[in-house]
Amino acid sequence: IGVFDFLAVVGCELSEVVAERNSGLGRVLEPTRRFAHEVAVIDAIDACLPSLGAERANRLRAVAEDKEGELPAHRWNAIWLDSEVERFLGDGPASLVGGTDSSDGPRQLARVAREMAQKGPRFPPAESLEAAFRELRDDPAIGGVIREIDRARRDLSFVAARVVRTPTDSCDRTARRLVRIFEAHYLAIQSRLVEVDRRAGSVLEALDSLYRASAQGISVPPAMQQFGTAILDTSSESGLWQRYRAAVLGHAAAWDELLRVCGVIDV
Repeated sequence: IGVFDFLAVVGCELSEVVAERNSGLGRVLEPTRRFAHEVAVIDAIDACLPSLGAERANRLRAVAEDKEGELPAHRWNAIWLDSEVERFLGDGPASLVGGTDSSDGPRQLARVAREMAQKGPRFPPAESLEAAFRELRDDPAIGGVIREIDRARRDLSFVAARVVRTPTDSCDRTARRLVRIFEAHYLAIQSRLVEVDRRAGSVLEALDSLYRASAQGISVPPAMQQFGTAILDTSSESGLWQRYRAAVLGHAAAWDELLRVCGVIDV
């Protein structure tokens, strides 16, 4: 706000909020703190308006309305520019505290997403965001798991394509060789696929919910939009998770007839 408007609100909480932002530390606010500051400014303006003359009140009311419109962008930055979220989406360190499983952090993010969807752009409070991010510190980074899902998807699809080309009218030499490969390799990785399903599914669903809720009311940056569509979207057939699930099912279906012909238990 301008100098004269600032002088006019001395005595209101607004003057303290503005002064804090203009201090040395206030100029380098973390994204969550910047979001909290913008909400505090709007609330302080609303509280100060009754003590002002009509002209100045109208001017500050317009400032508050502009800032209200900018809140979705500040909230987006508070989430996706946070260093803890960046670590979690990347390669690590695997855990900052010693956690062994992605669980509490993603659940907190899902809760935050529900609050955003239900209550509007002022929510959740920055304190809730920071609490959720603290929970992430005990969770292994998810970047490696995302790459593992993509590798598994490609490998399973490749093998399925080879298997379906094998004649299944009899259990011939080629079929028996494939069955030995299945027994030697693919039975052993079933437990790993179950673990990937358990861990990655819940994490990606939480991140997908967070992405959708925080994207409301803003123009999502192109790179993040691509990431959201290709990686985080758990419902679209073009998203990584659904493509992975399709590959798992396709792999099982490809082996099914061959294993039946050779008298091996169904998959």
